[in-house]
Amino acid sequence: MPKLRKPSLPKGQIVPPGQADRWLDEAQRRLIRKDYAGAIQVCERALTLMPATAPVRADLLNCLANAYGLLKRFEEAYQAGLEAVRITPKDPVLWYNLGQSARYTLRTGESLTYFEHAAEFNTDPTQVEMYAKEVKFGRQLVASDLKLRGAAFTLDQLIEQQGEFQAAVALMSAGRYLEAEKKFRQVIALADVLPQPWGNLGLTLLMQRRFDEAEIALRRALEIDPKYELARQNLANLPEIRRTGQLPAVAIHNPMAKAKVSQRVVYEKG
Repeated sequence: MPKLRKPSLPKGQIVPPGQADRWLDEAQRRLIRKDYAGAIQVCERALTLMPATAPVRADLLNCLANAYGLLKRFEEAYQAGLEAVRITPKDPVLWYNLGQSARYTLRTGESLTYFEHAAEFNTDPTQVEMYAKEVKFGRQLVASDLKLRGAAFTLDQLIEQQGEFQAAVALMSAGRYLEAEKKFRQVIALADVLPQPWGNLGLTLLMQRRFDEAEIALRRALEIDPKYELARQNLANLPEIRRTGQLPAVAIHNPMAKAKVSQRVVYEKG
């Protein structure tokens, strides 16, 4: 999966005392004004200029994740949140926000573990109910996902499969179709119960001009879910693509694009 670019401090450049906190305050003010793109700009600039050991770095990453999430750029929010909890691994706020980002990227297994961490590290009695509610809902989602895959399927396997699927989507988005194909096949090998891995596999094969294999994959997606519209559309377009040899533009469909997103917990600096 894609990694956040590591910050580097240009040689000879020193961040003045208190500047990191001023950047954080400015980014949070932009969040409040709903200037999410501006908040991202401030956070990314600060993270690039700031030494990796700066304590405020986790706060900036949390703010960055919030801004990305509110723009429904959920994968980027997830990556920023991951980096934040690596820096401050016992902060319940960071785990809570990461749990939300994981849920919006359909990583239900990871999301549950992150909400459990938030509940474990929480020391604020006013937040107990909120964390408990998320853990309860997360367990319901995971139970449904595990039931679909069979009694022997474990939470670790679910986390692996969902992570591999997102990694495959990232490779497909980058035009690395052969690598994406291999990842989607790994996802299917873990549990062949969902249409999306087959539909995306079909698209990666189509982009490699392996039209017969693409057709088989798309038909398999529709066997699992006859209402899977994206696979149906790609299958319908396949004869024309075969005839002309003209490949379609790849557009990644975000199933959470219509999800209602509210601002998550952010830090108040006193």
